[in-house]
Amino acid sequence: LPTPTVGSNTPVCVGKTLNLTASGGTSYSWSGPNSYSSTSQNPSISNVTTAAVGVYTVTVTNANGCSATATTSVVINTLPTPTAGSNSPVCVGQTLNLTATGGTSYSWSGPNSYSSTSQNPSITNVTTAAAGVYTVTVTNANGCSATATTSVVINALPTPTVGSNSPVCVGQTLNLTSSGGTSYSWVGPNSYSSTSQNPSISNVTTANAGVYTVTVTNANGCSATATTTVVINALPTPTAGSNTPVCVGQTLNLTASGGTSYAWSGPNSYTSTNQNPSISNVTSANAGVYTVTVTNANGCSATATTSVVINALPAPTAGSNTPVCVG
Repeated sequence: LPTPTVGSNTPVCVGKTLNLTASGGTSYSWSGPNSYSSTSQNPSISNVTTAAVGVYTVTVTNANGCSATATTSVVINTLPTPTAGSNSPVCVGQTLNLTATGGTSYSWSGPNSYSSTSQNPSITNVTTAAAGVYTVTVTNANGCSATATTSVVINALPTPTVGSNSPVCVGQTLNLTSSGGTSYSWVGPNSYSSTSQNPSISNVTTANAGVYTVTVTNANGCSATATTTVVINALPTPTAGSNTPVCVGQTLNLTASGGTSYAWSGPNSYTSTNQNPSISNVTSANAGVYTVTVTNANGCSATATTSVVINALPAPTAGSNTPVCVG
C-alpha cells in the first residue's frame, strides 16, 4: 500500500485561501466538508468561509493501483467585526479623535500620509489637509484582519474683521463693527460684553478705552477672534468770563481758555471764533448769557457760559435861574 501524507496551511482566516497538501502516490482523491471533492494532489480553496471547517480525507493510489487514506483537520478562523469612527466634523485647529473597536491590534492610514498603530489615536491642531477617509485594519487574537473606514470633515475657521469709529470723545457713542460669521460675542474694558454683530456704547467715558475682542462663529460652529483698540479722548475743561458789568457805550471783553479753538454765541445774534473777543460801544441788547464752545487738540468739545450785565447810562438834566442881574 502507499504511505500517504496529508496536511494544510490551517488555521486560515475567513476569506483567505486554504491549501491542502498530499504525497505518497500517483493519484489523489479528496473529500471534505461542504461537499468538497478534488482529484488534485495539492488542491486549494480560495475565499474560504467557516463552512470549510472540518476533516479532509485524501485517498492516495500508487502505481500498482493500491490505495490508502489519510486525514487532516482544518480550522477556519472568523474575521473581526471592526468599527471605525471619529468626532468629525471638527474645526481647523481642534483635535481629531479617531476610534476603533473589534480586535486586539489596530493599524490606521489616512490623508496627508497619516498612520498610527493606536486603537484610538488623536491628531492635534488639525488643518483641512486632515480631511478625508481614514481606514483602520483591525486584527483579532487569531491573527485575522478586517478593515473599516470613517470619513472625516475638517471645517474651516471664519475670517473675522473688526473695527470701530475710534477715536471718540467722552460723552459720544462708540460704534463697534465686525463681520465674517453668523454669530458674534464681544468682550472688552469695563466688563463689557455683547452678542450683537455691531454693538454701540453710548455716552462713553475714559473707562471704555482699551482692547475689544470679538469671537466670530460661522455656520459650521467654527470660531476665530479679532481685536480692535479703542481710544476715548477726554473733553477740554473750558472757562468763560468777561469784564461785566459794563456801561452802555463801553467795550465788553469776553475771555475763554482750555482749548485750541473757540466758538462764541450770545445775545443779539452774536458769534465769534476769537478766543477773547470784544464788543465795542455796547447797548442793552448785548446783555445776557454768552456761550463758548471750546475744542481741544483731539477734536473734543465742551461749553462754558458767562452772564453779561450792561448798565444803562443816567438821564441827566441841567438848568438854572438864568437870567439874573449882577449882584
